[in-house]
Amino acid sequence: IMMPGVSGLEMLQQIRQRYQPPELPVLLLTALSDTGDVARGLEMGANDYMAKPVQTAELAARVHAQVRLKHLNDAHQAALERLRELDVLKDKFLQITAHDLKSPLGTIMMGLQILRDAAPLASRVVPEFARVIGTMGFAASTMQAIIDDYLDLEAIKAGRLQLDIHAVSVNQQVQAAAEQFRTYAESKGIALDVALDRKLPTCPADPDRLIQVIANLISNAIKFSPRGAAVRIRTRRSNGSVRVEVTDQGPGITAEDMPRLFEEFARLSNRPTGGEKSSGVGLAIARYLVEAQGGRIGVESKPGHGSVFWIELPTMTPDGPGPILDSAG
Repeated sequence: IMMPGVSGLEMLQQIRQRYQPPELPVLLLTALSDTGDVARGLEMGANDYMAKPVQTAELAARVHAQVRLKHLNDAHQAALERLRELDVLKDKFLQITAHDLKSPLGTIMMGLQILRDAAPLASRVVPEFARVIGTMGFAASTMQAIIDDYLDLEAIKAGRLQLDIHAVSVNQQVQAAAEQFRTYAESKGIALDVALDRKLPTCPADPDRLIQVIANLISNAIKFSPRGAAVRIRTRRSNGSVRVEVTDQGPGITAEDMPRLFEEFARLSNRPTGGEKSSGVGLAIARYLVEAQGGRIGVESKPGHGSVFWIELPTMTPDGPGPILDSAG
């Protein structure tokens, strides 16, 4: 610490302006009895200290310990950098794949629509025609949803996803989303129960993105519910907000899965009851979209007792179009 011209603490300060403690370890040697200098040195970023007179063996051991820690830190940083590179590569791969698949998939879906129109005539020759076309259409729609999720995630990460916010009837969005999945629910023997509060105020939201969020919650509820179960979609007021709840009778969410539920590509323990596929980013996108619209998203669940996924959105303020009552439905 005591050196002519520049003290050890001043030297330490200059070192720490360029290198962090894991990058360049510093060991203080001091003959001072005042422990305040040592404490100040440690606060400034010294890794360790020894008091004089120095025992050579102990000094060598402490130096070797700091060198080992630096090597471990270097290896850790190298691994992190490699993970970052792989993450960038993964994002690039998903981006290219999603863009390249979107156009040919659109062509396939157009062709399926033509075949659906021809189903009554073709079924006379091939009795299974309508069923096969329906299965193909569902598979193509699933692929389309996965591609759209990846493209949305790419836009979110790049900061390119824009919202068109205006007064929205939440009840109308809930009804529209529920209708999208009635056929899917019926195919699994699942009842959809929609209960709407007819006196909800409107909310400032992007209608397309809001219906995307609600549809994701309904789809997941059906996906993870057993045959013969019921999925309930409900709207109501809650603490000055409009709340949408989607309740299922699925397996519930474990305590281990709960913290990772809204993360990208999280591997969770539950599996869809019908072997359905998903992008693995739907809930992460839903969380972003809800929060970008000034709302909140969450879940209440207990293993073996189903789950309640919910979103809450702010209502229109006096400065906006006004608290228009949403009596739709």
